[in-house]
Amino acid sequence: MTGRALLIGSETYGLAGCNADVALMREALGSRGFDAIDTRTDANASRVGIIDGLEELIGAVRPGDAALVYYSGHGGRVTRPDFEARKAAGLTVHFQFIVPHDMAESDSGDFRGVLSEELTQFQRRLTDTFRKLGEVPNMTTVLDCCHSGFMARAIGARQKSVDLESKMFRIRGIREHAEQLSRLAEIGGLVTNPDAVRLVACQPEQSAFESASKRGGSHGALTDAFVSVLEQIGSAPIAWSTIGDLVRRRVRAIVPEQRPEVEGPIERILFSTDSIPELTAIPVTSTDGLVTIEAAALLGFAVGDEFRLVVPGREEPLGAAVVSAIVGGAAILEVSANAAKTALAETAVAIPTRTSVPRALVNVGFEGDRARVLCESINSSQRIAVSSDRVGGFVTVMETDKGLDVLDQAGAPWRTDQYPDATDGHRQVVELLEQLAVGQRLLDLPSGAGGNALAPCVDVSFGLVEHAERRSLALHGERLPAGSLVFLTLYNRADHDVFAWVFDVGVSGRASMLTDVAKSGARLGPAGSEDDTLDVWGPQGETLFWPADVPTQASPSAVDGARPETFVLLFADRRSDLSSLVSRPKTARTATRSPLDLIIDEARRGVREVAPADAGDEPLRYRLDRIEFLLMPAP
Repeated sequence: MTGRALLIGSETYGLAGCNADVALMREALGSRGFDAIDTRTDANASRVGIIDGLEELIGAVRPGDAALVYYSGHGGRVTRPDFEARKAAGLTVHFQFIVPHDMAESDSGDFRGVLSEELTQFQRRLTDTFRKLGEVPNMTTVLDCCHSGFMARAIGARQKSVDLESKMFRIRGIREHAEQLSRLAEIGGLVTNPDAVRLVACQPEQSAFESASKRGGSHGALTDAFVSVLEQIGSAPIAWSTIGDLVRRRVRAIVPEQRPEVEGPIERILFSTDSIPELTAIPVTSTDGLVTIEAAALLGFAVGDEFRLVVPGREEPLGAAVVSAIVGGAAILEVSANAAKTALAETAVAIPTRTSVPRALVNVGFEGDRARVLCESINSSQRIAVSSDRVGGFVTVMETDKGLDVLDQAGAPWRTDQYPDATDGHRQVVELLEQLAVGQRLLDLPSGAGGNALAPCVDVSFGLVEHAERRSLALHGERLPAGSLVFLTLYNRADHDVFAWVFDVGVSGRASMLTDVAKSGARLGPAGSEDDTLDVWGPQGETLFWPADVPTQASPSAVDGARPETFVLLFADRRSDLSSLVSRPKTARTATRSPLDLIIDEARRGVREVAPADAGDEPLRYRLDRIEFLLMPAP
């Protein structure tokens, strides 16, 4: 493998650590096998220099390569003058861009920034190049920048966004420049490129920061944390999902206002196209010595629940933890003495060992020694258990001449394949049952009650996209064929921020997060603001598809083979990490097309707001709505 990297450091408008960030990344990547590293700093980080570097990287990629693009510098985000019309069309309402070294020389007809649309196109071309070579794209983007003009609140840290009202910061020509890019596809919705891993810095309304580092001098908080994690894990085969969690904790310890996240195919091993199975891990937060799990009530945890603390890459567990209290919707963990809180804050994840979350019941429809062995495997899971009376389960495992089959409540098989009635087959059955249990739990989630109740405040529009026109449908009971192009739009009617998650429990029974690029909740601004509307897939909509591993034969109750599919809409008054509500590994909804990747837009998305311990005793307020329809396999 040749590791190819383009490292960009644009040290402008008061920043002092971007060049040092590039040097630090060069050293870290060199120690991990990257041997073709192009660095662009100072005058070489001009608009032309950045574009040239991207073009050269695309042209250099060969089979078996790994590619990485890194940027450290300012990010900008400006509301478009026609934002009302764009919002109605489901398009982005901001100009978003990175700030090259010659940004100050911008003028009418000569904008020196690099817009999100341009970077989107470059990343798509890079992943397409891998595809043309017959390779799975091994592409990573790391962006240590932001798109917020808000004032920094971190003492001793310099924000990596610029004062957009400052006379010294020129955005002249930005509108004309964007209009000249009309050949590029318009950007809308929360779509991402499924081929690229992105380590990003912060939320749309937040800033990324640089500050004094223990290494000496200034470094971006994201860059410093990322390199520290690389040094910590050594050569251990760690998934990007864990990398993102470890980076987030380190950044939060320095700058609580900044919330990094990792996006894309996060089940992959670092700088590889290989994946590793994920543990049923629950993200934890440690702030000022207090270790918590966010949104504990929503996730179903209660006082007395127990967890095993595991350090990624190590076989032996770090220790144990138990929920000692629920405060403000968060579970407070009491950590065992041998699991130092300092080590927990930097490295550990929580694996449930005994919790209040009810296990989904499974019917085993046959008897004998093999049935007993299968029941033991099922009961050893934290998510599922065998129904004692063989009725009432949400699925049934049956024995056939060819092996084992898993049936839904209508008697239809969940998968096209049957599983051998042996050890390996039992393991596959348990894995499938656990996936189905995750989806079932999501369908069964109730809205918050009492102090956790959130009043109805979000209007929902769902329907078909036909000949570039939208036709609204009922939110319940529609029958749609595979291949239908649908839209989903959310409108905030409240006078405060609301955070939204959209999940899908498909005809396969798997649960996935459709707003995956905003795992802590996609922000809907107060009613009347430019951000009060979320068009989940943008004007292009999203294609409903029938997964290849789901049978198309009819169940006894559905002669056309239709199966239920549900979009679960969750709204809350604050950010929370709800990633454990979905199945792992995640399956993409898109069947054939790769959506455009909002590189710069994604730099602004993170996963967590202020730590629950800092949020006082106010409970998390939330409600759930659902869009339920029947999907037919035939177009």
